[in-house]
Amino acid sequence: MMDAVSSILQMLLMLAAVIALAYLILNKGVGKLIKRTQAGKAIQVQERVALDQKHALYIVHLADRSFLLGSGDGGVRLIQELSKDIREAEPR
Repeated sequence: MMDAVSSILQMLLMLAAVIALAYLILNKGVGKLIKRTQAGKAIQVQERVALDQKHALYIVHLADRSFLLGSGDGGVRLIQELSKDIREAEPR
């Protein structure tokens, strides 16, 4: 009887830990974690937008310059360097 109670308590504690972890991931966001790991690095991926499973657009910062890159089956290509007014614009 005591073993059954102990097992149930152990299971409830593990369930609480999983729920707490899910809460932190969903509410604190993986994006914030990625931004923290990129802080202080020379090249930073500001944003990624998936167009489909194999194609995506990236906004990448390098020093005081920003670039729009495209990736796909053929590799990564520079689409254009972003001007200062585009870099400073508020997202919609």
